[in-house]
Amino acid sequence: LEWDYLVVALGSTTNFFGMADVEESSLILKSLSDAVNIHNHILDNYESALREGDEQSQRELLTFVVVGGGPTGVELVAAIQDFLRKALVRDYPSLMSQTRVLLVEAQDALLSGLKAKMSELAINRLRSRGIEVLLKTRITKVWSGGIQTADGQTIPTRTVIWVAGVKPVAFVESLPFNKAKGGRIIVNQYLEVP
Repeated sequence: LEWDYLVVALGSTTNFFGMADVEESSLILKSLSDAVNIHNHILDNYESALREGDEQSQRELLTFVVVGGGPTGVELVAAIQDFLRKALVRDYPSLMSQTRVLLVEAQDALLSGLKAKMSELAINRLRSRGIEVLLKTRITKVWSGGIQTADGQTIPTRTVIWVAGVKPVAFVESLPFNKAKGGRIIVNQYLEVP
């Protein structure tokens, strides 16, 4: 094919940072179908918790962990809390006291690309709504019944939603362009390959 301008806009994919267990045991949010899957997963967990007699299993079902404190993670964890506290409270009032919603971020602030004041505001707003915000907390292991952090803490959960980063799609690796850390194509101020 002949062309005057080639636009490379292949998108991105979820970055699991080489952790196969995270990839296998986590939900992701990249599309509308992913959002529907998360919604249905939460509903299924509440239904299962109603029938569950074991307290530990009930706690796992009703603990929702979002990993990644960027804009997607902050918005998602707030939306989950709203869904639980405004919609599901009517159908599952007996389970609300056992519900936990956590946002886990490896860095020492949320919304790292924004000003520090925005991070503080987001943290305060989320915590005031009952969301547990864990900063400087790196996930080292994920399995079907929980997560483990680098400091050895174990959080029982059956819901881990991974929004901790993106990377270029695999095809970008084969392109003959200079790449920055993380495999992104280096471009100039006009988004052109130098």
